[in-house]
Amino acid sequence: MSELTFRDFAGAVMGGDAERAAEVLSQLLGVELLEARSATAIFSARMAEGPEFVQKAMSMRGAVAAKDEAQLRGLIVDCFGLSSEQASAAAATLLARAS
Repeated sequence: MSELTFRDFAGAVMGGDAERAAEVLSQLLGVELLEARSATAIFSARMAEGPEFVQKAMSMRGAVAAKDEAQLRGLIVDCFGLSSEQASAAAATLLARAS
């Protein structure tokens, strides 16, 4: 089985499979499934707001590549509605996976 990516998450969101999207997000961010469900709903609602949000979400890749934990935390809060504490843990998880 290949490693999950945000492409898997986005595909599930765009395909209308919120439960699968939450399962993927739970793995990617290292959050509980209940938190991932809420984060998926927030992401989906914000995605419907327009292309500016999609660009913001896509900028997470650059933050991970640059190992910019502060920027990554902010993007996680903005894109998924996680608390600062949850975002810090999620950023650490993403950066560890990228290493």
